[in-house]
Amino acid sequence: MKRNTCLIVDPASTGVHLAPALRRLGVRVAAGFSNTGAPLDPDIYEQSVEVGDGSIWPEALDPARVLRVIAGSDPGVLPADRLTELAGIPGLNDPALSSARRDKWAMGEALRNAGTPSARQALLTNRQEVETWITKNPGASVAVKPRRGMASDQVILCHSDTETRTAADALLGTIDFFGNDNTTVLVQEFLQGAEFMVDTVSRDGTHYVTGVWQAWRQRSGKVLPLQADAADPASSEAQRVVAYCSDVLDALGVANGPAHTEIMLVSGRGPVLVELNARFHGSLDLGYARRVFGIDQVTETARSIADTDWRGPNQMLELKSFGRKIYLHSPISGIAARAPDYSALERLGSFHSIRSRIVPGKEFLATESLSTCPATLFLVAESEAEITADTQKVRELEAAIYRHIVSD
Repeated sequence: MKRNTCLIVDPASTGVHLAPALRRLGVRVAAGFSNTGAPLDPDIYEQSVEVGDGSIWPEALDPARVLRVIAGSDPGVLPADRLTELAGIPGLNDPALSSARRDKWAMGEALRNAGTPSARQALLTNRQEVETWITKNPGASVAVKPRRGMASDQVILCHSDTETRTAADALLGTIDFFGNDNTTVLVQEFLQGAEFMVDTVSRDGTHYVTGVWQAWRQRSGKVLPLQADAADPASSEAQRVVAYCSDVLDALGVANGPAHTEIMLVSGRGPVLVELNARFHGSLDLGYARRVFGIDQVTETARSIADTDWRGPNQMLELKSFGRKIYLHSPISGIAARAPDYSALERLGSFHSIRSRIVPGKEFLATESLSTCPATLFLVAESEAEITADTQKVRELEAAIYRHIVSD
């Protein structure tokens, strides 16, 4: 029987674009859900199955038909790994390192064991261990975070013993973004430098870069994303980061599929991993990516699955236009009485697209992290000056946009 179906586990965010890309290449698509799934377009997904944690293959799907199992978002990473190994599906990533591709503590330890530069860290299980660690590391600047969180949710940057103690105490015993109990707290050294994000698609242990971005965040207390700029892949900084990213992918057993890797280029030290995500770059406009780099991660992932002879993109990665992804911020929380009016942003000369999370009639929260950003705005221009000028206009306009959607 010919393998002609790709099983996408938990398709969400950028991952929802993989199915249409595969269909255009003649590949059938099934969706798998580790939890209750959302309604899907039957014209795109031929089948929908429950996969749980991936320990049991779904009876409704013949594994002999499946040519690849891919994570469509963070919750799908571990089930996709387990299903691939369980049924002997092509495209296996190292199963011994599967947990290290989701658990930030295990991730750091895997890098250390491989001799790859990594952040200093400690895993603490109770308040007494927190006090002992503080006593041994007085005044340390650290990031306190959950082991399996996402979107900078519950990540607190601390620059004093009191801040570290308070952050750890607030995290222990809570629930993370995905509903897991925070029975431990991860304390990592505070990394300072230029932050980059590298998008890749891997095939049989060879890694191909589909995008390099420089990220800008407000790093005081909670981590608040500001913007991500398309970086010149030919720059010396980008080349150092990409080379290090390849080492990280190897150390964490990523041999196949997409990955989105966040790296801090620390002055006087070099690249150090912030985190690896064994899935697509989240909330990415594929048309925007193609305008700035000529290629996009989803299309190349689809090609790597559909074409047995695929050996990377058809063109070298190069910066074709200046691009910026802006994370919009709302200063208020409330119930949205109406959809936001983005017309002033759409009139900007560099406007490419906007993706809003605001749903009329639903609650939205004041922005404190990536998960509470109400929208992402994509700008493209031939000059960096135009991008800079339009960014200033965006920041002047955004607060009023969200104040106007709340009923008086």
